[in-house]
Parts: sequence; structure tokens; C-alpha cells
Amino acid sequence: MEIRSLTTADLEAFEAFYRSLSAEILQLFAPFGPDSPHDQLVEHLRLAEAGEHVSFGLFSAGGDLEGHCYVSHLHGEQPSFGLGLRERTQGQGWGPKLMAAAMEDPRVKNLSL
Repeated sequence: MEIRSLTTADLEAFEAFYRSLSAEILQLFAPFGPDSPHDQLVEHLRLAEAGEHVSFGLFSAGGDLEGHCYVSHLHGEQPSFGLGLRERTQGQGWGPKLMAAAMEDPRVKNLSL
């Protein structure tokens, strides 16, 4: 597994990840659902590339996106945090590792919360 920043080049994996999440996961973690407009997903990745969001993905060796962690609205009054994993990846210790990657990003560390 590899943890890295998401870019617009990851759009296909990003869309597949959100389409794969169960109703139970979406009830707790739903920044984007399986029916989210394509443009909304593109915009999130574009803003991440522009430094407005921190957005990390957990990728399998086969290139599947297994988890997503983000901090959005970095320059707003209320940044937003989210972390979600596919069911098949839960319980393996990847959630804390993915969260640590996002929290260690200098843009997040410098937030005054």
C-alpha cells in the first residue's frame, strides 16, 4: 500500500472509490457519494493541487484507491476533516497512517485551530 497526495490524474480511481463505498460507510463518511457529480470530484482534486485542500489517498499495489483523507477549506474559518476506507481495508491499521499523513502536511500543521 502507498499513501500519497491525490491529483487530478487520480480522478478515475477517486470516482471508483466513492462508488464502491457501502451505505454504512457513506452514512458516516460522505463528502462525496456514489452519485456525486463528476465536476464536484474534479474540483476537489483541482483545489487539492492548488493547495486549497490537503487530500491523501491510500493506494493498493494494483492501483485501487482504498482510502481517502482530506482537510478542506484550509484558508476558511472552519476547515473540514474526513477519513474513509473501503470495507476490505478497515481493521488493518491504515486509517491512523492515512490520517497521520494528512495531519503532518505543513499546510495542516500551520493551521490555528
